[in-house]
Amino acid sequence: MIRKFLAEYKKTLKPVETEELFDLYIIRPISFLLVLLVKNISFSPNYYTLISMVTGVMTGFFFADGSYTGLVWGAVFLQITNVFDCADGQLARYKKITTQFGKILDGIADFVTYAAIYFGIAYHIYRFTDNGFIFLYAFISMLFMFIHIFYFDHFKNQFISFSVRDYIDKSEDITEIRTRYLKLKKKEDIKWILAFIFYGYTVLQQFFVNFAYNKDYKGYWTVSKDPVLFSNIKERYYTTMKFSVRLWTFFGASSHLFVFTLLALFSLPGFIFHFIAIVYNLLLIILIIYQKNRFTLLMKGIK
Repeated sequence: MIRKFLAEYKKTLKPVETEELFDLYIIRPISFLLVLLVKNISFSPNYYTLISMVTGVMTGFFFADGSYTGLVWGAVFLQITNVFDCADGQLARYKKITTQFGKILDGIADFVTYAAIYFGIAYHIYRFTDNGFIFLYAFISMLFMFIHIFYFDHFKNQFISFSVRDYIDKSEDITEIRTRYLKLKKKEDIKWILAFIFYGYTVLQQFFVNFAYNKDYKGYWTVSKDPVLFSNIKERYYTTMKFSVRLWTFFGASSHLFVFTLLALFSLPGFIFHFIAIVYNLLLIILIIYQKNRFTLLMKGIK
């Protein structure tokens, strides 16, 4: 019974090396119960995505309340939001269904949730300081968080593409994404708007993550088109990047939200933006330098 439960649970996970630790040991076991609740009925993962967006907005309202009680309830609903946000992906992996629409909807839900949280906290601080600058600081901090997530998602997907050949949801080539978007636009298919959003996200992500590459290595899609180079690298990639991808998991969304939760419970909402804009960015610079070193090591001796 327990073995069967664990086997089914593992089906819903990403490769363990790419999972954020707080999710892996606390959030995902809880969200897996939501998967079991609907696994045998016609229930789209997108429903859980929509629920997470609703609870995310509620989180923002709780944070904006201006009281410690509001901070506590905000912290609670923040993790409830995280549970539903994890449940949609786990259910998709369990049922082996993944769509571009689902990815984009998940991204939109995340954006709405983060905006509600950041500006909810900003309003909480504004109540006591009467300083409108805090809203600009909140916006800048949120942009930094998106950049952090760009890096995590990219190197997570690159690691999976090399390590798990039959994984249901690998990264896509930016050229293919652009081609799909242009074809849909030419057909005047309304889906071109969603394809454009996804393409725009990918372009922005590629711009930022290029800073973590050295001149000798340009990413999975460049390498995968060279059979000789790919065969030389793929086995080494796992061992060379296993530790760095673990470090990147601390730049994922759940890790940020875990920090939010702790600071809210300790009644320190004013430190949230400082932590994201200063501490996290300093750590990002260090990790980018380390990642470039990993690529140098990966390419050493490979022709």
